[in-house]
Amino acid sequence: MRKPPAVIFDLDGTLVDTLDDITASLNAAVAGVGTPPYESPHVRRMVGEGLPALMQRATGLTEEQQLHRLIEAFRQHYLTHLLDRSRLYPGMAETLDRLANAGCPLAVLSNKPHDATQQICAALLNAWPFVSVLGADAGHPKKPDPQGALWLANRLDRAPSDVYFVGDSGIDMQTATAAGMIPLGVTWGFRDVEELRLTGARALADRPEQIAPIILDA
Repeated sequence: MRKPPAVIFDLDGTLVDTLDDITASLNAAVAGVGTPPYESPHVRRMVGEGLPALMQRATGLTEEQQLHRLIEAFRQHYLTHLLDRSRLYPGMAETLDRLANAGCPLAVLSNKPHDATQQICAALLNAWPFVSVLGADAGHPKKPDPQGALWLANRLDRAPSDVYFVGDSGIDMQTATAAGMIPLGVTWGFRDVEELRLTGARALADRPEQIAPIILDA
């Protein structure tokens, strides 16, 4: 009998709505260099490729030492405020219940710093048996490099072709494709549908409740 497929989830914009907490920490970090505060809809388009990219986009700065100071300021603020407003997307708990009950092994792969990724998952995802949770600095290159995804596939005891990679961005779809996994795009996150389609999404979910049927009924 064939094993149920495994599922690797992106975190921000896929499992958890973290945008308001990211925005608050970004504004706290960039205030010292005179950057006006951002609203969440503007930050939505800037996240997804790690903190250095976020800081460059938010400030226009490129000097390494300045960016390092901003990144550290963000991290210090974020690690004490990352659960102020972040929550699972409505319907996600029921989706995770169904996948776990069907025997699908689960994991998280994020470009968020590893310590923050672990804290959020420990607080909001501890009701489900996630096999592994990886952030950006956990020993593997950031997405879209496939190394982290392939390492997780091994931990999940599945061939890459039996793994669904669920995410809200083109980076997630590119990661899935590069790893030989099935790219499943979600449309409620930080990127638009066109980006997901152009970067290889094989299926799209408009609500969390659609994820499990796409995976289990394939």
